[in-house]
Amino acid sequence: MLRIAQLNDTHEGLTKRKVIRRLLLKLKQEQFDILLHCGDYSGGRNGCKLVKSTVGLIRDIFPEVPFVSVIGNHDYWSMAKLRRNSYTSPELFYQNYANILQTFADNNVWFLDTQGPYRHGDYVIVGHSGWYSNSKIIKWSNDFGFLPIGLDGDTQHYMLKKAMDGLYKNLDALTDEDTKRTLVFASHFPVIKTNEYDLGFDRFSWSASLGENLHSQYGINYFFNGHAHQYHNGPLRYETGTDYYNPKYQIVEIG
Repeated sequence: MLRIAQLNDTHEGLTKRKVIRRLLLKLKQEQFDILLHCGDYSGGRNGCKLVKSTVGLIRDIFPEVPFVSVIGNHDYWSMAKLRRNSYTSPELFYQNYANILQTFADNNVWFLDTQGPYRHGDYVIVGHSGWYSNSKIIKWSNDFGFLPIGLDGDTQHYMLKKAMDGLYKNLDALTDEDTKRTLVFASHFPVIKTNEYDLGFDRFSWSASLGENLHSQYGINYFFNGHAHQYHNGPLRYETGTDYYNPKYQIVEIG
């Protein structure tokens, strides 16, 4: 039996740090094996700074617990000036991402995007942070204001291709022994659709059937995500139901 403590969309900046701390102290009373954060640490316009702040808080309270993570769309946000009409430069965007990687390395956080599958006994967590499937999403979301325009030619295409390439690389890293273990999937964006809201705006991948394919081809029965601010405790899909200013956690037993 594996007990996963799931967090997602803690949004420090929108959520007061003391509120996140209170949640973590409550979580400290629980018994679990792995802490899994499904992204959107940041609730402001300086993603790496807020990732560092929340990760540091988590490590203060849980210094030794295995900590696995992806990141969310808000965590990519980075601006030189905190003005809505001041767009991010590519250089600032890349530096923000590099700073997040450094924060994870400094705090012994296993980042699925770059480190691949996380193995824990008879269990393997695989996945990727992901990105929006909808090619028009950047045109009308807040991401349009806080990400570089025309990144590598087209920001939306760049972000989604990066996510899909990373996901397939991580799936290819699964060994024959891994397939005999219990596989768990983690991403920020949902891959298991539950209603019309999940189609297009939230879906991760080129295809709406990604989750179903992973379920059938790899036998994955546990899909952890954030982003949609909905509550799911199975079957298949797991999300804490956190909303802005009101972070939550859940303990999911697998086995």
